[in-house]
Amino acid sequence: MSERCDVPVYLITGYLGAGKTTLVNHLLQMPGIKQKHLALIINEFGSVGIDGQLVRPGDYRKYEINKGSLFCACTKLTLMNTLAEIAADEKVEMVLVEVTGIATPCDIEAVLDTPTLAGKFAIRANICVADALNYVKVAANLSAAYQQIAAADGIVINKSDLLRESDLRALMDILLQTNGRARYVTTAHAVVDEGYLAGLTHERFRREADASPPPEICAVTVECPGPGDRGVFERALAELGDKLLRLKGYITLAGQRYFVETIHGRSSLTSVTEKGKDVFVAIVWRESAENTKMLLERCFA
Repeated sequence: MSERCDVPVYLITGYLGAGKTTLVNHLLQMPGIKQKHLALIINEFGSVGIDGQLVRPGDYRKYEINKGSLFCACTKLTLMNTLAEIAADEKVEMVLVEVTGIATPCDIEAVLDTPTLAGKFAIRANICVADALNYVKVAANLSAAYQQIAAADGIVINKSDLLRESDLRALMDILLQTNGRARYVTTAHAVVDEGYLAGLTHERFRREADASPPPEICAVTVECPGPGDRGVFERALAELGDKLLRLKGYITLAGQRYFVETIHGRSSLTSVTEKGKDVFVAIVWRESAENTKMLLERCFA
């Protein structure tokens, strides 16, 4: 049997809360992708994989790489081992990679060019999901959001239905100044069509990987020992304020289990009926892990 080569790889990037997992779930339902033997790599910054629980179930192989950015040298060996395992499965026809929201893009081809992986994979496109509501505010303070746009081959402007037309045009002008070569599409709920994917052209982004995670950002995992107090929990979120970049996971309050999510100061609690472990991950900026954990664990006292 001849050796297989150049399995197409789609990278899905975008800052925290932009809608990457929503896009992945949409892609998993596309006929042209659904019918393929697929491998899905989910990269999260925290030690517990929440997004892995949120992706649509299906007949594909799923791998999770936590505790660091996929574009950071700190996870290079894990990424190489994961890709080597995928390459050993001759049935795999495509790889989707959802990268953590705080990742600063690097030359991922440098990993694919290593002797053990050379000729086995090819980046088909780097697709960045841009949060139409929050991109300008976030990119002004956190360079990873800006770099993700700069490196993209395709940019999905998500939540565009929530902006006025004039604000959307202003956002497009800003994005085009950062990346004028990418193919743009405006969406609600990250819905794109297969024609959009087919029209993307990849350009190598030549930047070395970071040597370590960003020093101003840390992830805190809270394993809930039991039901929490909703009022205390909401006060903890308010105290963290803008330092809380993202919070996501499961918590039980007053006898009801919820999926909890915070995106740029907006929090939501969605009732869930399925049983499972209550655990959530908070990603904070310019705040210590110790203080963050103390604040969030107060609701279980």
